[in-house]
Amino acid sequence: MLIVGAGISGLAAGVQARQLCLKTIIIDKNGFVAGNGGGVEGIFGINTKMQQEAGIHAKKEDIIAKEAELGQYRADGSFWVDLVNNSAANIEWLLSLGVQLTTVDDYHGTCMFPTFHWFKGGFASVGYVPFMKKKADKLGAKFLLETSAISIIFDQGKVKGIYAKTPNGDIKINAKATILSTGGVGHNPDLLEEQGWSTKNIHYCSMPSNTGDGYQMAMSVGAKDMLKESPEFMMNYIQAFPHKGVHLYLDPINGFMALPSGGPVVFVNQDGRRIVNENVKKYNLLYQRMAIKATKVTYEIFNQSIFDKLTEGVENADQILEEAVRNNEGQSLFKASTFSDLAKSVGITENTLKQTMKDYNSFCQSGHDLEFNKDKDMLIPMEEGPYYIARLDPSNLIGVGGIGSNRKFEVIAENFEKIPGLYVAGMDSTMQYRDVYTITLGGSACAHNVNSGRHAAMNAKNYIDSLK
Repeated sequence: MLIVGAGISGLAAGVQARQLCLKTIIIDKNGFVAGNGGGVEGIFGINTKMQQEAGIHAKKEDIIAKEAELGQYRADGSFWVDLVNNSAANIEWLLSLGVQLTTVDDYHGTCMFPTFHWFKGGFASVGYVPFMKKKADKLGAKFLLETSAISIIFDQGKVKGIYAKTPNGDIKINAKATILSTGGVGHNPDLLEEQGWSTKNIHYCSMPSNTGDGYQMAMSVGAKDMLKESPEFMMNYIQAFPHKGVHLYLDPINGFMALPSGGPVVFVNQDGRRIVNENVKKYNLLYQRMAIKATKVTYEIFNQSIFDKLTEGVENADQILEEAVRNNEGQSLFKASTFSDLAKSVGITENTLKQTMKDYNSFCQSGHDLEFNKDKDMLIPMEEGPYYIARLDPSNLIGVGGIGSNRKFEVIAENFEKIPGLYVAGMDSTMQYRDVYTITLGGSACAHNVNSGRHAAMNAKNYIDSLK
């Protein structure tokens, strides 16, 4: 058994493979394990012992039905049934291996039910990775780090391993079954643009190693291409505000739940017209970027009082704002005393923006948004300056999907027939999502990573046995 990638799913696959007594090699292009998974905060589970002890009960069918609805019934729902039905057993398996989970809740109010199980320390790098690596080592899995998969060995219609590059030269790794778990396409601008995203001014929160290696290798042997239907964990940030490092999404001003994500602000397109309910993150954090995918550029408008409200409790927030306007990285943030001057600063037609803000303020005064029906408590009029306009640029947390598979996590061709010997797990494999990650089940991506890693290994064991 060969596993390409040692993140959440790769480690799950490796441990499961060794428990099944399969000779197992795990390679990773990084010099360490975890990949993009180290920053994962928790995992979805339903009807686990932790929930039962906390008095939390929920019907699995309610969750599955909601996921189908939010996904516009575009995915094969059997993938959701499998994931949800396996979730409790997967968590108990992780706990038996030493993985540390602390509490269970609704992840900042974003989950339909309290189904989010937090890793110790709030990150998989603390609560998951070290324990899974230790178990894999104890069971005898062989790790080859700083080893990059180059291409698949494809012989007589079957996958029989990969060619790889190491610091000491190229090698050939023969394997009866290969699992691709390379973490998706999140750091490959060409592939992101194929999905329809703009990568101009993009900030990457993902690991630089997530360049779509698994996807590209799978396509080279005729795998079903799901890239254009796969979602990205794409959110907003403002270039002028501090944004260094991979943990931008947690920033109290510029993060995925902060100022750029919306709320009592106004989002306008290149013409100065509103485009969406700015509080759409209430339903799904990933919705904050979806409407922007349809515009040439989108700006966020707020005034000083709204900024103060959104950054309450953030140390030196006003000073950070002042410095951001003064330095104005990327020409992305402007301050003005009137909406006309605000429009001039970014080249929007003055009359259009003035009318947009006049209409919006009237909605705030009446408590009824006649355009997008935004929540009343989010309708705060902007009648006093100073005013600000900020360009919303893309911040990609995780790259998702692209490789078609069946429920056994066997990679499939365009005709849905399996490609023998090739399996896929984790963010390379997300057949349950279409276009947007439905975060109703907070932690469902991590749950999928563990589930797909485990079951890819189980199904690969059956395939290997059939070759004897």
